[in-house]
Amino acid sequence: FPRLFLTAHIMARLAPACVLILVSFTFVAKDGGCFLIKRLVGYDYGEGHVVNESSDESSSSVVPSSSTQTATADGIAASLQLMPQANTSRKLRILQWNVHNFYPITVDEKRGSYDDESYVTRRTAKAIYQLIESYDPDVFGLQEVAFMQTRRKTSGYVVEESFHHWLQENGYLWFRCPALVLDDMNILWNYLAVRVEFNPTAQWHLPISEPLQEQRCVVGAIVTAGSQSALVATAHLAWNYEASSQPSKLLTALAGHNTAQYDVIVFGDFNHEIAWTSRYMIQGGYATKQNESDSPTGLKQGKLVDQIWNAGPGNFVPRETSRIEESRALSDHYAVLASFDVIG
Repeated sequence: FPRLFLTAHIMARLAPACVLILVSFTFVAKDGGCFLIKRLVGYDYGEGHVVNESSDESSSSVVPSSSTQTATADGIAASLQLMPQANTSRKLRILQWNVHNFYPITVDEKRGSYDDESYVTRRTAKAIYQLIESYDPDVFGLQEVAFMQTRRKTSGYVVEESFHHWLQENGYLWFRCPALVLDDMNILWNYLAVRVEFNPTAQWHLPISEPLQEQRCVVGAIVTAGSQSALVATAHLAWNYEASSQPSKLLTALAGHNTAQYDVIVFGDFNHEIAWTSRYMIQGGYATKQNESDSPTGLKQGKLVDQIWNAGPGNFVPRETSRIEESRALSDHYAVLASFDVIG
């Protein structure tokens, strides 16, 4: 369906300030249908503002509510001139990134609270948003997304509602699965974001960890480019011995949600070097453009742990995969960018 976003590129290119007033027209999938929202949005980068909504909600793709107001004709006309066009390049660009609770590697995100002075001065959410905007991926996966908690303080400082506003204003529908639950609070999430013009459908998520293990999950959806569709999914595997059963569970989950036999592209933080992952993925029929000799993506591990794998009939052909060098200072992982040619 048509893409009518009048917001994302206006934000990125016209106003670097944290607070913008934007007019948006948005088609959003809901319960198998579509509905149109017109609203005036007050946008910020989501840092340090307490909201009433708890961050431990069930996983789904939603649009935050906002009051409807009247915009001037001049404002709408100016926005229309900057409206992004629908995808016609027949390419699919995917970005993968473990964002480390929106802190650099120098922060121990498991200790302290978001309002500690040493934490406040090292927040990277705004810079992470801006880097993603600058690379403008069609699909991206984020691991270790942490939000400000309402029950007790953690190091998470990003306001969940504002994060969802940012995704929406940049033209993405989002899906997620809980990756770390403590005391009935969802501390970490895995996110899959897909541009609306790729018509994401049939979203799903499943755990890939054993019942008594630290929770790990995969979240996926079907995307369509031109006449071709693919299953895209993102996952985060354990770093220790618990990971041994997770690739098999991941492959089973992917196969179970690909009954139409589309191409499959799965990406994420596999937490192990590519030689280890290859033992499972190649046996499952998957291939990657990455090699053992490629530069590492995990700063702590010093290994190529952020990986992008593909399988299927070959309608989505991988062309290039590379780490994004300027992402190094923003997390304990590099971001990775991959491009696919869409055939047919």
